[in-house]
Amino acid sequence: MSLVTLPRQFLVDSSGAPRVGAKLYAYQAGTTTPITTYTTTDYAIAHAHPVVSLAGGLFPAVYVNPGVNETYKIVVTDSADVTLYTEDNIPARGPSATPRYDQTPAEQSAGVTPSDYSKEPGHLFRYGGIGNGTADDTTAFSSCLLACSGAPYLMHVPKPASKYKVDSLAIPSNLSMYIEGGTEIEANEGFTSLQRLFDLDGSSNVRIECNGAIFRLLISEYGATDEHRHAFGLTDCTNVHISDPVVEDAGGDGYYINGAVNLRLDSPKSSGHRRNGISFIKADGVKITGIAEFNNGLGIAALDVAGLGIDFEPNSAADSLKNITIETVKGHGNAGRLVSIYLDDYKTGSPEDVQITIGRIISRDNEMALRVRHVFLNSGSYGGYIDIGEVVSLDERENAVFIQDKASNGPFLHIGKITAVNPCTGASVTAEVSGLHVSDTSNCTSGGIHIDSVSVKATHTDMDWGVYVDMGQGFSDTRIGVSNVEGAQVAPIRFNNAGAASADASNIIVDYSKLRGELALTANTTLTAEAHNGGRIITNTGATGTILLTLSTTSISPKGNPYRFRVTAAQQITIDVSSGDRILGTSADGQTITCSTVGEECELHFVGSIGGVRYWQARILGSPSNWTFN
Repeated sequence: MSLVTLPRQFLVDSSGAPRVGAKLYAYQAGTTTPITTYTTTDYAIAHAHPVVSLAGGLFPAVYVNPGVNETYKIVVTDSADVTLYTEDNIPARGPSATPRYDQTPAEQSAGVTPSDYSKEPGHLFRYGGIGNGTADDTTAFSSCLLACSGAPYLMHVPKPASKYKVDSLAIPSNLSMYIEGGTEIEANEGFTSLQRLFDLDGSSNVRIECNGAIFRLLISEYGATDEHRHAFGLTDCTNVHISDPVVEDAGGDGYYINGAVNLRLDSPKSSGHRRNGISFIKADGVKITGIAEFNNGLGIAALDVAGLGIDFEPNSAADSLKNITIETVKGHGNAGRLVSIYLDDYKTGSPEDVQITIGRIISRDNEMALRVRHVFLNSGSYGGYIDIGEVVSLDERENAVFIQDKASNGPFLHIGKITAVNPCTGASVTAEVSGLHVSDTSNCTSGGIHIDSVSVKATHTDMDWGVYVDMGQGFSDTRIGVSNVEGAQVAPIRFNNAGAASADASNIIVDYSKLRGELALTANTTLTAEAHNGGRIITNTGATGTILLTLSTTSISPKGNPYRFRVTAAQQITIDVSSGDRILGTSADGQTITCSTVGEECELHFVGSIGGVRYWQARILGSPSNWTFN
């Protein structure tokens, strides 16, 4: 049954007098064909046509059978048949009728008129959504966004028959959006180089539940230098929560973060992006939960821009990076690094302390798993921390991890564990071909770097070194624990440019005591920091006589990084130093220590220069009586 609810059941004229004898005509929707109306709910007694108002201007109860007339039209006239008003396409309310949801106050306030009143407020189809893969759904999305901003109901985006095609969408504040799983939202043709698919510029208090929905831009439209067609523009936004979004083919970044405060991303994904999966320009309070996955970043050749997974790269010293926590980053096939921290624009100005925490990086077949570069100031300093729990790397084209110019007075860098398998699969023959490369240049004195454990393994012949340390100006407070190196073609460890001056000025300890590789020398040799102080035990295996091993200015590695010797053949090992150098415990400068007892071991390390004399410390690991200090 359906009670006809008239917009004006009590009718009066312009003077306020009741309209006695007013008439109600009922027709099929959109026609002048009369329909039957009834006096009771059982449709037993029909009204006359038209229904005439009673004394006082009131109409009697009028019922329409929704099983016969799902929609209808009414025309109300005065007693002289002058039309007072017409209402068409009125849905009959009843058990078999399509429900009708009248225009809401929020829709009225936003100036949004629904096109399908049978859909609940907030449902995209209420506002004309189609989703057939060809129709432009921009107007439907825009209307729905306006109607739902601040409204007490969800914006509901149902899974379409094909996909939604839209222009750039401005996401308003105070919005909750639910997108059904399996939904695809694709950019229309004609995006400009600066447009974003979902633009949250200045938005606040927004929650978008994506449920794996795909957000796609058109790769065919990208110009040679396009880098800003982002899928999600998260600029100057506050209190935003986006869960389970999947971006494909972003013209710039999957997610561009610049000025976000209290942003949460749950398991964001991006593939085929031209620039970065995520760009961090400025942020305070960003939490990325679950697994953030970034694959097959393309890069932009014309701009010399690599396709990265996550890029921390502020535009100026005023762009702070604070309270950023990422649980897990995963990715493969990116033209550039999976995670890049590049703070070069902090080198002038007064940046705030950096606070970045990443639980785990899982990387395969990227340029690198992690690069930390140019974290310094020309003058002054900024503090904070960069804390990475674990890096797991497989088949990187270059180093698994590269750290360059991480200044000692900058944010402290801690990496718990690095596990690299087959790094340098596409590397050249340069000495930097290694699993871990730590470099200090003339830009700063590097330091404040602690890496608890490094394990590197290569089954190919392209990796020369497990760990490569480029000394530059020297290091301060740098500790690297090396637990395993397998497959290095030259040596496990290299101290490059480890001259006396840089070594004396450095405080870097590479702990390779867990390594057990052997370097057998059978002839007199001047040891070098680059070639021989590489995490192996130096022996005389195969020697047929005394061998003389000389520690000269080319042998000096940073303090605390010892040479380790073991007698394996019943022949004498003599360890000599340059004239003017001294082994502590010997009788004079330039004196030697010797041993011929099989199984005996000792360590020698450089301890620094005093009064122009370079001093070496010997540590006997066996019986001191078997070693002779001359």
